[in-house]
Amino acid sequence: FSLGGSSTACCSDLCDTCSPRGQCETCDINTYLEDGTCKQCPGDTFSLGGTSSTCCSSQCAQCSPQGTCLSCKANAYLDSGRCLTCPGSSFSLGGASASCCSSQCAECSPQGTCLSCKVNAYLDNGRCLTCPGSSFSLGGASASCCSELCDTCSPQGT
Repeated sequence: FSLGGSSTACCSDLCDTCSPRGQCETCDINTYLEDGTCKQCPGDTFSLGGTSSTCCSSQCAQCSPQGTCLSCKANAYLDSGRCLTCPGSSFSLGGASASCCSSQCAECSPQGTCLSCKVNAYLDNGRCLTCPGSSFSLGGASASCCSELCDTCSPQGT
C-alpha cells in the first residue's frame, strides 16, 4: 500500500505500519519482520505480529516475540523454549509442563509424576503400572491390585 501524500514509497500488504522510506516497521498477525519486510509465517506456525522476528510452533500456547515458546498447548511439553508433542499415548495438560504423563495416569503433576491412576492400574513411585494378569484395581491413588477372586477391593489391594 502507498503511504499517501508526496511519498512514492509503498509497503507490503502484510505490514501494519511503514516508515516514510516504505519499509515495514510492524507486521500483521501471522507474519514476521525481516530486514524491513514482513513475511508470512510458514505452514503450521504463527506470530503475534508487531516487531516479532520469527514464528512460533503451533504447539505453543504462548510465545515470545523472539519465537521462544513460553507455554504449550495440551499434549505437548516445554523443552528449551520449544513445545514438543508427547510421544505415543502419553499426555500433558499443557502450560509450562516439562514432562508428559503415562496414558495410565488419571491425574498428573506438571513434572510428569502420576498422582492417581486409571482403573486397572496402580500407583508405584509416581508411575501408574498396569495390574498383572487378571488382577484389577479401582484406580485412584491405590498402590496395589486385587485378585480376580475378590468381589470388592480396598485401596490396599485386599
